[in-house]
Amino acid sequence: MAKKNKKPVTNDDVRAEETENVSEDKAQTPSSADQMQEAVTAAQKGAQAAADSTKQVFDKVKERSEWSNPVVVVVAAIIVLVVLRVLFASLLTDLFNYVGKLLMAIVTQDAWPIVFAGFIIYYRKEIRDLLNRLGR
Repeated sequence: MAKKNKKPVTNDDVRAEETENVSEDKAQTPSSADQMQEAVTAAQKGAQAAADSTKQVFDKVKERSEWSNPVVVVVAAIIVLVVLRVLFASLLTDLFNYVGKLLMAIVTQDAWPIVFAGFIIYYRKEIRDLLNRLGR
């Protein structure tokens, strides 16, 4: 068997190897400030691209849209109101009759129940707080 000629490892040799490894790592990887700047630049480019894309889509949809024309909006509103009247005519008539009778009762009769209900609705938070304090 042949003996291998091996040189003993010293502390200086270990330190020299570590220094070489660290210097190689620094040479290969950019500093954290450079990485942060690159990330910020990439994020800004991505955000600008998203904003440009959104604006392009909005412009395309706006060009195709008929709702920017006031005549179309008025005609569509009239058609919707007519359809609602045809579909819910009896319901709307009954509702308006009830509201009309209620208003006539308020005008011709005493209005204290309506004033009392309005008072309760207006001060509901304060009343709730008062009841909570009393319940404790």
